[in-house]
Parts: sequence; C-alpha cells; structure tokens
Amino acid sequence: RRAVVRQLLVESLVLAAAGGAIGIALGYVLLSGLQELAGDQYSMWQGITLDWRAIGATAGITMLSAVAFGLLPALYATRVDVQAGLSEGSSRGASASSGGWGRRLLVVSEVALGVVLLVGAGLFTRTFVALQNLEPGFDLTNVVTAGASLEDSRYSTAERTTALFEQSLERIEALPGVESAAIALGLPYERILNLGFKPLDGEAVAGIALERNFLTNMTYVTPGYFETLRIPTRAGRGIAGGDRAGAAPVAVVNEAFQRMYYPEQGALGRRIAMSGAEREIVGIVGDVQQGNPGWGGGSGPIRTTPIVYLAASQTAAAAMTLMHTWFSPTWIVRTSVPVAGMDRALRDAVRAVDPQLPLTSVRGIAEVRADASASERFMMVLAGLLALASMLLAAIGIHGLISSAITERTREIGIRMALGSTASQAMRALTMPGLVLTMVGLAIGVVLARASTSYIESLLWGVEPTDTATYAIVAALLLAVAIVASLLPALRILKLDPARTLRA
Repeated sequence: RRAVVRQLLVESLVLAAAGGAIGIALGYVLLSGLQELAGDQYSMWQGITLDWRAIGATAGITMLSAVAFGLLPALYATRVDVQAGLSEGSSRGASASSGGWGRRLLVVSEVALGVVLLVGAGLFTRTFVALQNLEPGFDLTNVVTAGASLEDSRYSTAERTTALFEQSLERIEALPGVESAAIALGLPYERILNLGFKPLDGEAVAGIALERNFLTNMTYVTPGYFETLRIPTRAGRGIAGGDRAGAAPVAVVNEAFQRMYYPEQGALGRRIAMSGAEREIVGIVGDVQQGNPGWGGGSGPIRTTPIVYLAASQTAAAAMTLMHTWFSPTWIVRTSVPVAGMDRALRDAVRAVDPQLPLTSVRGIAEVRADASASERFMMVLAGLLALASMLLAAIGIHGLISSAITERTREIGIRMALGSTASQAMRALTMPGLVLTMVGLAIGVVLARASTSYIESLLWGVEPTDTATYAIVAALLLAVAIVASLLPALRILKLDPARTLRA
C-alpha cells in the first residue's frame, strides 16, 4: 500500500511541477500584456513584477496542492478490497458511487464559478461595446493632436499666448498634407474645465430664476476648430477670425447646453456673463462626447455635456493663466496623410516659433477615444481571462468525470451492450450525469451572479446587471461546453467490443 501511495504521490508532484512551470510562464506573458493594457489608468499594475517571492509562493502553493489533491485519492485508491475488486459483479460501479460525490461537487462548483465570471465578463463586454457605439459627434478620420504645457511665465500675457497660437498654426497649415488646424483647451472624450456662468437676459433658465450662477463645461478654441473636427453648426456661426481682443466678446454653445438651460426660448442671441466678461451666444453647434464631469446627471466615463466655447483671443490673461495650471492647450490637425507621419513635422513647426516649448502626446484622436474607455477595456479583458480559465476548468472537470465513469464501468457497459443495449443508449446514460451536474451548477451560478453583480453596477454603462440576454448567452455557452466535454470521452464507447470486454 505504501509503495502505491508513494507512486501516485510522485506522479501528482511531477504533474504539478510541470503545470506550475507552464503557469508561471503563462503568468509572465499575461502580466506583461495586462500592464500594457492597463497603461496609466491602473498605475498600480505597473509596479507588479514576477519576482522570486511570487515564483516561490506559486511553487509552494503548487506543491501543497499536489500533496493535498494527490494524497487523498491515493489513500482512497489503496482502500479497495482486492478480493472484491477481482470478483465478478458491479464492484467498479459501487466504487464510483461511493467515491464520486467529491468529484461531482467540484464539477458543480466549477460550473457555478464559471457562470459568475462569464456573466461579469459579458456585462463588461456589453458596457465596452455600448461606449464604442456612441456617436462621436465629429469626424475622427485623419486627425492628429498634440499637447503643450503653458504654465511657463513667458505665457502669462494674452498677447504672448495669442502670438504663439497664431504663428504655430500658420506654420502647421503650411505643411504638406495639412487641410486645417486649430487649438483648444482640451479635446473631445477628455474631461474639460467646469466654470460658472450667469444668464443676463431672457426668461427663467430651465424654470429657475436668473439671479444665480449655473455650471457648465468650458473650453477656449481658435478659429477653425469646428471646421477642423467637422462639428456641425446647427444655428448661427462658429468662432471667427474677427473674434479678437477688443471686439465684442462672443460664445458658442452646444445643443446639450441649449437643452439644459434654454429648452424653450433657445440660446442663440442670449447674453451670459462668463470668465470676466459679458458675452453674446452667436452659435449653436452639435454635441460631442466628453469625459463625464461628475455633475448634471448621467453615468459612464463619457457622455454629452453642456459646453460653452470661448474665443481663445478673447480669454482674459488671468483666466487663461489659471486654466493652464490644470489644463494644457491641444493642437488639432486634420491631414490627408497618415497620422503617424505628422509627428516630427508638428514638433518642428512649434519649435520654430518657440524652441523651448516641446510638444507632448502626439497621437491620433482615435487613440484619445480609445483612452477614454481604457478602464472598461481593461476590466473586460481581465474578467474575460478569468472567465475563460473557469470555463476551461469546468470543461476539464466534466471531461474527467465522464472519463472516470467510463473507465470504472467498462465491464458493465460491455454486459449491457452484449444484452442488446446500443452504443447511443450507453453514451446517453454516461453523459447525462455530466449534463445534470452542469444544469445544477448553472442554477446555482445564476443565483450567485445575480447577487454579486450589484457590486459592479457602478462600473457598468448601457446595460443592466440583470441583463437577460447576457445570462442566456452564458448559460447556452456553458451548456455547449458541457455537451462537448461529455461527448468527447463518451465516443470511446463506439470502439468498445463487448466480447473482448467480457473476456478481460
């Protein structure tokens, strides 16, 4: 008995060591991929390394698992009554019956865990897809962006800032392949400045008396901004070249601003006090997606928000200096050439105006859009990997359960087939337990998933935690996996020779 236990334990340790080595290698690859995917959104991932402590802990847990899950079956196997095992009858079937409850419980647990993780992965996927399907509100193609910090004291006056903007844009627009260019304090899909404003005329705003300030998002832009991004003008006009210091201060608002504050009377032609000046609203433009400012209702990382666009040349120096402590202006360029080829040309154009002002984050606006949903993409991939692992474990468990049942009941199956039972009947009898256990695991898993999804509700957007379609897809997927995992070992019955089995 001791020799048998030793042999089985050694086999378990060898298999565990091989599996642990593969797992560590796979973990290294996955960790590198997740760190790249996490980016700056989850900076804590960048400090995680697969050092000797992590490898040692993994090796220790692997060996302990091998001893625990190898020793117990070995001890159970050596308790078999040799005389009963060699006699005729259904001893193998009895053995399976007496020793199979632990395996059945593991299979049910694996399926239930798979349901929980797959539902989570499905909900995160639905959230990510919903965000990707949002209408941007502008044309994303062939647009490159670049930022620069203007906290430098050299740009503490409006004249210096305006000169930088105009001269750099003039050089950029002269570059081959450039169709148009503009500058704005922030981009679509990013969070921008929140600022108060006060209506100066008209009726009560959104049912509230005028004697108070209201909150909106605000950005300054240069002439050509709306044309460069191809944001449609719904009424009036955009920011023009004549909107300079000394001219009548103007503002352009988006449709979300009009819906929130002037739903009945309309915003065009209204006057507001904002950023130290009284301004006339001269245009209404279409909505674009912005980073969620955290006010005004709505959930999700991006949404349409009320925005007031001011002319950069009409923004007071003190206000602009304050803005530049939190936000940096962004050069926006629409080109007819690949975005990747504009990097050096843009840097050289700005450097020619100010050699001490480096451009940063030169990237296409499609990348800006991708970064806006980076957290949701990361959660989708992470939950998907965990769900895939759990589904694989469930499939292996079901496959092992059916394989074990066939091995233990080979003689019984041979007798049944010799007495007239067909191979399909034998396969059905052997695969049904696996499918029944899967159904039990599905039922338990659905209950657990319903209870656990409330903890991730704040991370979801565009989908309910109890989304019926997600649960139905998960159930169908796991059921299909269970059918395949059950049928693969059961196909051995088709090759079974009853006469040879009875002689064995």
